[in-house]
Amino acid sequence: MNTLQISVIAFSVAKPVKNPGHNPGDEMCELYTEADPNIIPFSGKDDILSNFHLNDIKVFGVEHKSSEHAYQYVKAVRSGDIPCATTIQTAPTALDAKQIGNNILASQHFIDSQYNIMKEIVEAKLAQVLEFYDALKSAPPKALFVESTYDDFWGLGLNKTGTMHTDKSDWPGENTLGDIITKLSKKVKKTKNAPDASKMRHSRRNRSQNEILNSGESD
Repeated sequence: MNTLQISVIAFSVAKPVKNPGHNPGDEMCELYTEADPNIIPFSGKDDILSNFHLNDIKVFGVEHKSSEHAYQYVKAVRSGDIPCATTIQTAPTALDAKQIGNNILASQHFIDSQYNIMKEIVEAKLAQVLEFYDALKSAPPKALFVESTYDDFWGLGLNKTGTMHTDKSDWPGENTLGDIITKLSKKVKKTKNAPDASKMRHSRRNRSQNEILNSGESD
């Protein structure tokens, strides 16, 4: 068992399970609750809502393969680590970009502005990626988006099962990224004029072969 596995197990027992022997979201958990259809958990590279989903975006004047690439790139640049910034741009996956970013000593300037940076990145994704726009536009009126990852700041600190079956009053994390997306979804629903879909990009998963060939890239 590696260090990450140990830390995740310890995390899942301590937050928010009060009694060991089960995981958050298990029916035997005293904090268990029925799933709320308005709660939309997201995580991972296959989820369009996630920063780890590969979808080309241009933000702060630079092209990136995903929102996570963009975030980690800005972290590197604003912390003065240009070699890491260059490496992040060529990272094949968002997870690779994050792992590179984990080695960066973040500057106080970046830390103080990270919320606004993330908000601008997600807004760029909303304006440029059709599938992301559609997901926010079609969500239930009272939708609450939740990043279901073991991250206390950007995420909720629970996986999808734990998120869906743990009472909101017992959620351990701040869900900062989910809060950004929830607010943008409400804003999109109030917008009467839909964007010109022909000018928006597609998720890499849904791009046509012609688009890929014409861009000179391969997924």
